[in-house]
Amino acid sequence: MPLPLQLTRPVSPALRQALIPCGLALALTVCVDTPVRAEAPPVLSAAKVLPAALRNGPHHEIASRVENDGVLNVYRLQTDYGTFPVRGTDLLRLRIRELDVLAKLNEIKVPGTYLKAAGGSAIAPARGAFRLVTQPGKTVRGAAQGVRRFAKRIGGGFSGQSKGHRPDGFVARLSGFSDAKRKIAAEVGADPYTRFEPLRRSLAALARARAAGQLSTRVGFAFVTGPTSIAISVGKRVDKLRRDLRDKSARQLNRLNRAALLEMGVEPATVDAFLANEYLTPTDKTIIVDALKALDGAGGRDVYVAYAAGIANEDAGFATRRRAEMIAAYHARIRPVRGFVSLGGVPAVRVRGKLVVLMPADYLAWTPETAQAMGAMIKARRALSPRPAADLVLTGVASRRTLDRLRRNGWRVRQRVKL
Repeated sequence: MPLPLQLTRPVSPALRQALIPCGLALALTVCVDTPVRAEAPPVLSAAKVLPAALRNGPHHEIASRVENDGVLNVYRLQTDYGTFPVRGTDLLRLRIRELDVLAKLNEIKVPGTYLKAAGGSAIAPARGAFRLVTQPGKTVRGAAQGVRRFAKRIGGGFSGQSKGHRPDGFVARLSGFSDAKRKIAAEVGADPYTRFEPLRRSLAALARARAAGQLSTRVGFAFVTGPTSIAISVGKRVDKLRRDLRDKSARQLNRLNRAALLEMGVEPATVDAFLANEYLTPTDKTIIVDALKALDGAGGRDVYVAYAAGIANEDAGFATRRRAEMIAAYHARIRPVRGFVSLGGVPAVRVRGKLVVLMPADYLAWTPETAQAMGAMIKARRALSPRPAADLVLTGVASRRTLDRLRRNGWRVRQRVKL
């Protein structure tokens, strides 16, 4: 008999979206043979889970206490612009790179009018923000209030909820603005549709200035070095993808993505739902489509598009984009992907002789939410005939309890896989 599990803490909306198929009730049931007690996600130390370069840098510090939602670590990124919750190590790397880009952008002189129009207070660093670390007793209350105000302003916060991708408003329709913003972003290796509010506002201010003729055609961004802040891992297709993000508007990208998905055999209604999802930015959608194109005729790609169409917050949007990159990298480096299948609402890929579920995860704990998702996967695989071998591929690690439950049900777990 399945074992009902009672929830002992609020369910993270981002985690629920990432793990649990839509429509399931809050009363969670584990679909495994032997009852097993759920575990609470751990509280970790930044010093133990992050290398020194990610913990501290010229423009950031990570709070020492790191919570985990059962899948991803939730970091508190302390910057000159405030403190930001960041869900997952992959996203943390991206945010730190964006802070490096932002520091260089702030060296450029921009007329005050354009700063004000873009929200100057979000561009100029808030002096003394690092007192969060050096004088925690004196600043923690005010910092918490500031973070709540900022989270409310950008429509997100610690809950993982958000209002989705927001265009730049009416200014995006002004002649030259969108084009200038995309080109500036390309020059500095940034995502023109970034969700990181300080960088978004800085790019907007520079784009307004350039569109108004107050900035030179190129503003000497050669000093911004290092890897791009767009985390793309699909090999030879990177250069074309970057050119598309630079040269094509969001509407033009939508048209290209639509044509590519229809050519893959995805149903028009599924394509429409995917392209209309506001929790996926144009960059997310383009990377996902490009990753699927790289699979060389794999069948059932509509399974992944339908999964992506159903995500309902930005954290899940980035994770879905990251998962697509992992699948493309697995196809290129490890074993060709022949198709997709849905295992209890979780997309798995078919490779020679087995099914593989790839997951961007920092620490996979056997929480009620994880138990629900894993139980659905186990049950769906059992229903297949013949029953294929199955791998779970993680970028991070799993708890002993999670490893035990999966292995007892015929799954092989591969940990710390770099894709």
